[in-house]
Amino acid sequence: MRTTIVLASILLTCCSIGSVQVSSKEPAKSVVPVYVNHTGQDATGEEFVAAVKRGLSKSHKYEVGEPNSSAQPDGSCDAVLMFGPLYHLTERSERVRAIREARRVLKPDGYVFAATISRVASFMAAVCENLLNDTTFLSIVEVDLETGQHRNPTDNISFFTDAFFHRNVEIRAELEEGGFSIVKQVPIEGLGSMARDFDSIWAEPHGRKVLLSLLERTEMIEEVSGSSFHIMTVGRKAV
Repeated sequence: MRTTIVLASILLTCCSIGSVQVSSKEPAKSVVPVYVNHTGQDATGEEFVAAVKRGLSKSHKYEVGEPNSSAQPDGSCDAVLMFGPLYHLTERSERVRAIREARRVLKPDGYVFAATISRVASFMAAVCENLLNDTTFLSIVEVDLETGQHRNPTDNISFFTDAFFHRNVEIRAELEEGGFSIVKQVPIEGLGSMARDFDSIWAEPHGRKVLLSLLERTEMIEEVSGSSFHIMTVGRKAV
């Protein structure tokens, strides 16, 4: 995962060992405070800190902590990026607590960017990865669709780990209960992730342009927006 942050004080809570890139268009504001909490699900604390250090300079701050208990002061951040906690926290009460913690550290009118895994993600994976004949994976899909509680009883790490797969309406309700008004909700990958030969489409300029145009036209259609592996819901701190 790569996140570019420009001219803002950010609290980033995430769970993987990708990299965080911090940038600024104005040299006078080149020191951008970034605080990183780690859910403890996808990587060890040591691995996570190493990944953070690859993207942050010595002048930037970070911490390894919990998404529902940050050391940051009240009203200290312009935005909170929740890129992982809301699907690794499998109980609703835990997710709402983390959302309320995000609200606490935000300045007035601050924004939360909440990434979630969609309810149909494992079904889409079964279609895209030719797993419709895998009875073990199909049993996982059945439970995911029914309850959203994803569990992997196998040793196959490609079947993911314990997680909650949201319906769009569920994450909106959780954010509102946590003290946010909903600004926007959009699919991250969208229907394009179902393409049989995505790489070929993306490599061809006209095909890429057409795909992006169609995705833009359909991303706000409620019946379509949930057909994505991940969803981004943006909320504004309610007064």
